[in-house]
Amino acid sequence: MNIATMPRGIDIASYQGRPDWDAVVASGIQFAFTKVTENDGYVNPFFARNWAEMRRVGIHHGAYHFARPVGNDAAVEADYFLDHVEEQGPIQTGEMLVLDIEAGSGDLGPWALAWCERVKERAGFSPIIYSGAWFTDPHGFPDDVGLAAYGLWLAAYGPTPPTPPAPWQFWAFWQYSDKGSVPGISGDVDLNMFNGPADRIALYGKPATDEPTEPDPPTVTLASVRAELVEYETHLAAAFDALQAEIAEIRASIPE
Repeated sequence: MNIATMPRGIDIASYQGRPDWDAVVASGIQFAFTKVTENDGYVNPFFARNWAEMRRVGIHHGAYHFARPVGNDAAVEADYFLDHVEEQGPIQTGEMLVLDIEAGSGDLGPWALAWCERVKERAGFSPIIYSGAWFTDPHGFPDDVGLAAYGLWLAAYGPTPPTPPAPWQFWAFWQYSDKGSVPGISGDVDLNMFNGPADRIALYGKPATDEPTEPDPPTVTLASVRAELVEYETHLAAAFDALQAEIAEIRASIPE
């Protein structure tokens, strides 16, 4: 897909405060992510307000958790994140969840996978992983092929679309600058692109739950078939008797 036609988006944290979301959408921005939590003890003080505003204006949106994996349990951080997202009401169709992992030491692929699996278990759909090759390559991510099941939001600043790091085959979102200027936001803001048409962004979020389902096929048994045959034979016999009576009546009315 040509980058000139890729949908543009932003991501924000507490630094951006309270954006004017009407102005953001009017500028052509089509998706946005906001920080919710960090570690297991920090909550973005502007999250609740910005989450509600993104819902109000109808922009594609997601929530992210900044991980501190060293010395912390992945499931504990995942639960902390989801608890605060769900405080704003049930996760809605199309809303996305993200693991931001760019700090820590050692082999962190298993930790990231455990976080994602916990979020998927609770939320019912797969989160996205945000990071950069500068972090994933030296921290064991290429060896953990299970991570490829989760969409990649790749940080790689520059004008040229980046090559995804292993184990991913492609990136879904690309953060290409941290020096963006967008109406409705004071100061610099991170800029992103989506690798596809805008109507596919929601596929990385919660799926719709009201899709029509096929009705269960009727159960057919030998007994049910026999019962239907008996009923059919009864109706057929009654119809034959009625026909015979009608023929006799017609014959009786014909003069000899």
